[in-house]
Amino acid sequence: MVAVARSRCRNQKGVYMNIVDLIPLGKRNAISRDRLLLECKSRGLTNSDRGMRRLIEDARKSTVILNMQTGEGYFRPEKDDLPELRHYIAQEKDRSLSIMHNLKMANNLLSDMEVGRV
Repeated sequence: MVAVARSRCRNQKGVYMNIVDLIPLGKRNAISRDRLLLECKSRGLTNSDRGMRRLIEDARKSTVILNMQTGEGYFRPEKDDLPELRHYIAQEKDRSLSIMHNLKMANNLLSDMEVGRV
């Protein structure tokens, strides 16, 4: 059976919710990945880590959600979290530059292969 991630579902009280409702404001209140997955499962949002990451990816289209790669967990930044927000922006810029470099190399190889240089 394939686990399906739903961006919204009704909780036990019949109120619609999504993963953003489970991610707290402020670094001091960050929720661990394991705990967030348990909360997602208990509310019927998703049954898998992959599904949870898809929900987070979707939510990030309209909400800033930080995960500092330090194991502290996920949170939505507040004014007190400016250093973390700046660090996150730098971290993601570095990641995107690395991805763009890898894509450029792959595109160059593809071009070389298509014209017979390789």
